[in-house]
Amino acid sequence: MLSKKGYQEIRLQLNNIPATLTNKKQNSLRKYLNKNIKKYECSMNFMPFEPLPHITYFINRTTTEACVRQLIQAATVSSEFTINTESINIYRKGKKPALMKLQIFLPHNSSFVVLIEMYHLPNENHICFKLTRELIDSINLQKQFRAFWQQQHPYRPSNLTSTTNCDCENCLDSIKKFPHNLLELSPIPSNGDGDDTLLSTKLPPPPMK
Repeated sequence: MLSKKGYQEIRLQLNNIPATLTNKKQNSLRKYLNKNIKKYECSMNFMPFEPLPHITYFINRTTTEACVRQLIQAATVSSEFTINTESINIYRKGKKPALMKLQIFLPHNSSFVVLIEMYHLPNENHICFKLTRELIDSINLQKQFRAFWQQQHPYRPSNLTSTTNCDCENCLDSIKKFPHNLLELSPIPSNGDGDDTLLSTKLPPPPMK
C-alpha cells in the first residue's frame, strides 16, 4: 500500500504528465495513477473487507454423498439464498452452463458457499448427481412464489363499477401487454442462460391465518 508521501508524489505526477508523451501513453499513465490514488483513498476511508464466516464446498465427481445430503438439509431449513451463474461459449453449441454458485445463509451470520462445477459432475445415474439436482430443486422458489401469489391475488371478477384489474395468475397470463407468465416473476428464472447474474432470493412470508 502507498505511504502518504508516495500518495502525494503520485498526485503531483498526475498534475504534471509530460506533454512529450503521445496521447495514448498520457491516457495510460493517467489511468494508472488514478487507479493507485483511488486504492490509497479507499484504504484510508474504509476498513479492509472481511467476509462473514462461511464454509466453501465444491460439488464435482469427487464430492461424497454425505456432503451433498448435508447441504440439502441446510437448504431445506434456510429461507435465504444468493445464486450466481456463469456460462461458457462452446463452438457451434452456443452458451452452456459452467458454474453455479450458491450461498445458503445460516443462523448467526454464517453461510455455506457451494460451487457446482457443471462439467465435472458425476454420471447422471450416480447418486451424487441425483442429490445435486435435488439440492438445486430444494431452493427453487417458483412453487412457493406461485402459491404465495395465488393466495395474495385471488381471482376478482370485473364489473362496471370496478376500475381495478385482476392480478390473478390466469388474468396476468392472458393480457397481451404482460407477455411473461407468472413463473417468470419468480425470484429464480425458469429458463435462460442467467450468465453473470446474481440473484438474492428469500422465501415469501407464510400466509396470515
